[in-house]
Amino acid sequence: MLEKKFFGLDRSHYSHDTIYIAGIKINILKSSIKKNAELYNTYQNAEDIPKATGLLRDVQLGNLTLLKLFDEFCNENDLQYWIDFGTLLGAVRHKGFIPWDDDIDIGMLRDDYEKLIQLLSECNHPYLNLDLARNKPYQCFIKIRYKGLRKLFIDIFPYDLYISRTNSQEKITLHNKITKIIKKLKFTSKFIKDKNKLREKFSRITKHEITQDMPCRKENKPSLFWGIDFPHGRWKNRVYDWENIFPLKKIMFENVEVSCPNDPDFVLKNVYGSYMQIPKRIYPGHVNISNLSEEDLKIIRDFIKETNA
Repeated sequence: MLEKKFFGLDRSHYSHDTIYIAGIKINILKSSIKKNAELYNTYQNAEDIPKATGLLRDVQLGNLTLLKLFDEFCNENDLQYWIDFGTLLGAVRHKGFIPWDDDIDIGMLRDDYEKLIQLLSECNHPYLNLDLARNKPYQCFIKIRYKGLRKLFIDIFPYDLYISRTNSQEKITLHNKITKIIKKLKFTSKFIKDKNKLREKFSRITKHEITQDMPCRKENKPSLFWGIDFPHGRWKNRVYDWENIFPLKKIMFENVEVSCPNDPDFVLKNVYGSYMQIPKRIYPGHVNISNLSEEDLKIIRDFIKETNA
């Protein structure tokens, strides 16, 4: 395994082959994926691209069913959430899933995020399973998975409150401070094997180094920032004004009305820039569609039928 990381060829990923040369990783899209990307790029407007079909659509509808159940659970337990990242982009640009996307992204304030963890840990929900995911050594956030099939899941991203509102320069300063903290975490977190201890470390750093042990209250409508649990490092602004997110609004996603940020346009521009343009990266990034078995498909289809009956 170590040798492959320095020299070799890995064909195991369904969307691309990976070549390792002296520790440098080069991803090359497989021909079938490249063909789909070329087809999508024949459209002038991204919103005109038709919905996914086949196996990918089955996965999307399975995750949509999971989203409905998650929405019901949040409503029953007075938890606020909003669709975020690719799911928000899909709702605005495609009125549902991005045709090549395959998962659900959700944002929550830290208090609701922690309450969600507690509630799902204590109850035996028939469908929703709590998973503390660690995709990389320096990140650890929760996924809500379908109990019947781990390949169906929702990513939940926590947002933390800051001590006050921030002006433009203060946002830059705060963003840079968080970026430096995350760079350190990339080296120090890999030695922490226990996920709960890693979460405790994130909490201590946020409290002592970012908010400086000062009270952060919703009633003050302060700024908020992406939790260091998910260090999305390629974006320039980790900090939002309260009014960018709240009060939450409703938006249609496929055939479901869900919560979204108060200013979706601002949020999407902050994350994606010119988000109505067709991107270069056009393929599912989370579920290996080609590895779905007939049994997997039956489980997905039965799940959809059972919960929508």
